[in-house]
Amino acid sequence: MTQELAGTARAERSQELVERGIAAAGGRGCAVVVEEHSSVNLRWAMNGLTTNGLTTSRSVTVIVAGAGGSSGPADGTGVGVGVLTRQGVGADGVAALVAAAAAIADAAAPAEDAAPFVGEGPAA
Repeated sequence: MTQELAGTARAERSQELVERGIAAAGGRGCAVVVEEHSSVNLRWAMNGLTTNGLTTSRSVTVIVAGAGGSSGPADGTGVGVGVLTRQGVGADGVAALVAAAAAIADAAAPAEDAAPFVGEGPAA
Protein backbone atom coordinates (compact mmCIF):
# COMPACT_ATOMS: atom_id res chain seq x y z
CA MET A 1 0.00 0.00 0.00
CA THR A 2 1.26 3.48 -0.78
CA GLN A 3 0.45 6.90 0.51
CA GLU A 4 0.45 10.05 -1.53
CA LEU A 5 2.56 12.73 0.13
CA ALA A 6 2.91 16.02 -1.73
CA GLY A 7 2.44 14.27 -5.07
CA THR A 8 5.10 11.65 -4.43
CA ALA A 9 4.32 7.97 -3.90
CA ARG A 10 5.38 7.06 -0.37
CA ALA A 11 6.52 3.59 0.57
CA GLU A 12 4.54 1.41 2.92
CA ARG A 13 2.89 2.92 5.96
CA SER A 14 4.90 2.90 9.16
CA GLN A 15 2.49 0.42 10.73
CA GLU A 16 3.16 -2.06 7.92
CA LEU A 17 6.91 -1.81 8.49
CA VAL A 18 6.45 -2.49 12.21
CA GLU A 19 4.22 -5.49 11.56
CA ARG A 20 6.60 -6.96 8.97
CA GLY A 21 9.55 -6.48 11.32
CA ILE A 22 7.87 -8.24 14.21
CA ALA A 23 6.77 -11.08 11.93
CA ALA A 24 10.34 -11.42 10.61
CA ALA A 25 11.61 -11.88 14.16
CA GLY A 26 9.92 -15.28 14.26
CA GLY A 27 8.78 -15.20 17.87
CA ARG A 28 11.95 -13.69 19.31
CA GLY A 29 11.67 -10.66 21.53
CA CYS A 30 11.57 -7.77 19.08
CA ALA A 31 10.60 -4.11 19.00
CA VAL A 32 10.39 -2.00 15.84
CA VAL A 33 10.31 1.80 15.99
CA VAL A 34 9.60 3.86 12.88
CA GLU A 35 10.27 7.60 13.01
CA GLU A 36 9.08 9.93 10.28
CA HIS A 37 10.10 13.57 9.94
CA SER A 38 9.00 16.20 7.49
CA SER A 39 9.82 19.85 7.04
CA VAL A 40 8.87 22.61 4.67
CA ASN A 41 11.44 25.11 3.46
CA LEU A 42 10.34 28.54 2.30
CA ARG A 43 12.74 31.24 1.14
CA TRP A 44 11.55 34.80 0.73
CA ALA A 45 13.18 37.77 -0.96
CA MET A 46 11.67 41.22 -1.47
CA ASN A 47 8.26 40.03 -0.22
CA GLY A 48 8.18 37.23 -2.76
CA LEU A 49 8.58 33.48 -2.41
CA THR A 50 11.72 32.41 -4.26
CA THR A 51 12.15 28.77 -3.22
CA ASN A 52 10.06 26.14 -1.51
CA GLY A 53 10.33 22.47 -0.87
CA LEU A 54 9.13 19.58 1.24
CA THR A 55 11.62 17.21 2.85
CA THR A 56 10.62 13.88 4.38
CA SER A 57 12.70 11.18 5.99
CA ARG A 58 12.05 7.90 7.74
CA SER A 59 14.24 5.78 9.98
CA VAL A 60 13.56 2.28 11.26
CA THR A 61 15.07 1.04 14.53
CA VAL A 62 14.96 -2.66 15.36
CA ILE A 63 15.69 -4.07 18.82
CA VAL A 64 16.04 -7.87 18.98
CA ALA A 65 16.77 -10.12 21.95
CA GLY A 66 19.38 -12.86 21.62
CA ALA A 67 18.45 -16.45 20.74
CA GLY A 68 17.87 -17.23 24.43
CA GLY A 69 14.81 -14.96 24.34
CA SER A 70 14.43 -11.68 26.16
CA SER A 71 13.84 -13.44 29.46
CA GLY A 72 17.40 -14.71 29.54
CA PRO A 73 18.82 -18.13 30.38
CA ALA A 74 17.91 -20.00 33.55
CA ASP A 75 21.19 -19.07 35.27
CA GLY A 76 20.10 -15.40 35.31
CA THR A 77 23.09 -14.11 33.36
CA GLY A 78 20.87 -12.18 30.97
CA VAL A 79 20.65 -12.17 27.21
CA GLY A 80 22.33 -10.17 24.46
CA VAL A 81 20.49 -7.49 22.53
CA GLY A 82 21.01 -6.20 19.01
CA VAL A 83 19.93 -2.68 18.01
CA LEU A 84 20.16 -1.23 14.50
CA THR A 85 18.81 1.95 12.94
CA ARG A 86 18.70 2.61 9.21
CA GLN A 87 17.10 5.17 6.92
CA GLY A 88 15.35 4.46 3.66
CA VAL A 89 14.18 0.98 4.65
CA GLY A 90 11.13 -0.31 2.81
CA ALA A 91 9.05 -3.41 3.38
CA ASP A 92 11.59 -5.58 1.55
CA GLY A 93 14.45 -4.34 3.73
CA VAL A 94 12.84 -4.77 7.14
CA ALA A 95 13.43 -8.54 7.28
CA ALA A 96 17.12 -8.03 6.48
CA LEU A 97 17.36 -5.35 9.17
CA VAL A 98 15.78 -7.71 11.73
CA ALA A 99 18.15 -10.52 10.67
CA ALA A 100 21.18 -8.24 11.07
CA ALA A 101 20.03 -7.08 14.52
CA ALA A 102 19.39 -10.72 15.51
CA ALA A 103 22.94 -11.66 14.46
CA ILE A 104 24.30 -8.83 16.62
CA ALA A 105 22.11 -9.95 19.53
CA ASP A 106 23.31 -13.55 19.27
CA ALA A 107 26.94 -12.42 19.30
CA ALA A 108 26.47 -9.82 22.06
CA ALA A 109 27.52 -10.30 25.66
CA PRO A 110 24.62 -11.03 28.02
CA ALA A 111 22.96 -8.01 29.60
CA GLU A 112 22.41 -8.53 33.31
CA ASP A 113 19.50 -6.09 33.31
CA ALA A 114 17.52 -7.88 30.58
CA ALA A 115 13.77 -7.62 30.97
CA PRO A 116 11.05 -9.40 29.03
CA PHE A 117 9.28 -7.78 26.13
CA VAL A 118 5.58 -7.09 26.64
CA GLY A 119 3.64 -10.35 26.58
CA GLU A 120 6.58 -12.54 27.57
CA GLY A 121 7.22 -14.24 30.88
CA PRO A 122 9.23 -12.74 33.76
CA ALA A 123 12.98 -12.30 33.50
CA ALA A 124 15.10 -15.06 35.03
